[in-house]
Amino acid sequence: MAAQDWEFIDDMTIENGDFKIIESDQQHIEHILKAQKGHFYEHPTLGAGIDDLLNSSETNARINQIITENLEQDDFVVKDILISMIDNEKTVEIDAKRRKQV
Repeated sequence: MAAQDWEFIDDMTIENGDFKIIESDQQHIEHILKAQKGHFYEHPTLGAGIDDLLNSSETNARINQIITENLEQDDFVVKDILISMIDNEKTVEIDAKRRKQV
């Protein structure tokens, strides 16, 4: 069974009078990428700080490494990371799946 959590898009999503539950892997990836180190109290080394990374002088290879390391901490297997320039801004596309739980 895939991981599930409340849907959160700027605020909790309500559906039929209750919190909406969704498969949460993509949401977790987004949270890990946006978070800075120290953001998660129980996992202080987790967080890629993607906004700062994309605006830094780090190479794409180093950005890929940082993203991969952070996602692997949360039990994801990263298949591919594509960093591209769109309208003079770097964008990131990630193909990652959570390891199967036994």
